[in-house]
Amino acid sequence: MQKSITSPINILLLENISKNIDLVKQMLDATKFQYMLHVSNSVKETIHCLNKEGIHKNKLKPDIIFLNSDPALKYRKKILREIKNNESHKATPVLLLKISELRKIISGFSLFL
Repeated sequence: MQKSITSPINILLLENISKNIDLVKQMLDATKFQYMLHVSNSVKETIHCLNKEGIHKNKLKPDIIFLNSDPALKYRKKILREIKNNESHKATPVLLLKISELRKIISGFSLFL
């Protein structure tokens, strides 16, 4: 089902550092898109959210998933494997964000808006 222009984009962000979450929000706020940002603080919570388990059973399926691309973080493979092995998530785009570079991206957005 195609989203209408006024429907918010459902974004799942796996991040546990509040400063990084704020940067992602700044980046999103610099766009003209409506969005709903769901923040997951752990791999386990992200998997529960993707599988609509527990407190996440009523959450909408994410339209896109943001993962921190920091090479020191080893959870990416586990999350990507979970997405790949689940038919309902296979087509969900995953964006690897280099959080340390978001300030430059936000500055770049402001040049075009």
